[in-house]
Amino acid sequence: MVRKSNAPRGPTKRQKERRTVKEQKARQKNEARFASAVRGSQASLLEQDFQFVTDTLQDNPRWIQPLAGLIRSGALNGILKDNFDEENASSVGPKWKGRAKTWLQLPLEMKVAMIEATGLSLQPDLRTDDFVKRAFQVQFWVGAGPKIPLKRTDIRQVSTLERFAKLRVESLGVNYLNLLNSKEPLKANMDLHIWSVTGNTLCCCALAKTEEDGLEYELLPLAKGDRWILSDRASPSCRVRSELKPNLYDFLCWDFFSDESSRELPDYESTWDEPDNEAAEDILSTSALTETGGAPTVVQTPVKPAGALKGSPSTASPQS
Repeated sequence: MVRKSNAPRGPTKRQKERRTVKEQKARQKNEARFASAVRGSQASLLEQDFQFVTDTLQDNPRWIQPLAGLIRSGALNGILKDNFDEENASSVGPKWKGRAKTWLQLPLEMKVAMIEATGLSLQPDLRTDDFVKRAFQVQFWVGAGPKIPLKRTDIRQVSTLERFAKLRVESLGVNYLNLLNSKEPLKANMDLHIWSVTGNTLCCCALAKTEEDGLEYELLPLAKGDRWILSDRASPSCRVRSELKPNLYDFLCWDFFSDESSRELPDYESTWDEPDNEAAEDILSTSALTETGGAPTVVQTPVKPAGALKGSPSTASPQS
C-alpha cells in the first residue's frame, strides 16, 4: 500500500519561470520608480533622506525585498552613479585634479583659469609654465607659503577657485594685469615684474593703480663698482642685494615698504580671504531647520584681511 505524502508540493518549472518573469518586471518597475524619485530629490540632506528612507521602509515592509534585489544586482549603483554624474555636471561644474597644497602649486590650467576669472584672456602662446607663474604671482601678490584651504567641501570645483581669484583681486584693490593689458596686449616675452631697481631706487609697481603710482624707496649707495640687484623681479618675496657683497647686504624688498601706513603692501604670506561656501551654507541652514524646527542660524567666522601686515617693519640698510 502506497502512502500519500502530506508535504506541500513544490512549484513546477512553469511556475518558476512565471515567478522569475514577474519578479524581473517588478524589479524593473521599482528601478524606474526609484530612479525617478532620486532625480526628483536634489536638495535633500543626508540625514533627512536617511530618515525618509527608514520611515518609508517601516511603512512599506514589502518594498524591502525588491530594494534588496536592486542592491544585490548592482542596478541601484548604476542608477545612483548616472544621476550623481548628471547632477554634478549641471550644478557644480567641472572639478580640477592634481596635488597642490599651496596656491603656487596649482596645475597650470587652474592658474590660467584663476587669472582669466579676473577679466583677462590668455592666448595659447602665453600659457607656459614660466609666464603663467610670473603672471599669477604678480596678479595675486602671492608667495610660496599661503596654503589652499583644502578642507573646504567645494575647493575642488573650478568655480570655487575662480571666486577666490576675484575676491583676491578685490581685496588687493588693483587688477594689475588688466592695467598692463589695457595699455599693451600681454606678450610671452613681456617682462612681468613686481620690483625694479634703478641705481639706488627700489620700486614696487605691481599694486600701482597707474604707471606713475609706484612705491619707491631710496637705498643707501654702495661702494664704487658695486650695484643693487634683485633675486626674482616677479616674486613678492624678492630680495635686493649687493652684487659684490651679498652676504653683507641682502634685504627683503617688502620690508622697505611695510612701515608706510598710508601705502601699506599686503602680506604675501597671509591667508587669502575666502568666498562664501554656498554648499556648506545650504547644509548648515537645512540642518538648523531639521534640529530646531525653526529658522536657520548661520555662524560666520571672521577672516583675516588679506592686507594685514606681517611682523614689524624692517629698517635695515647697508652701512658704508
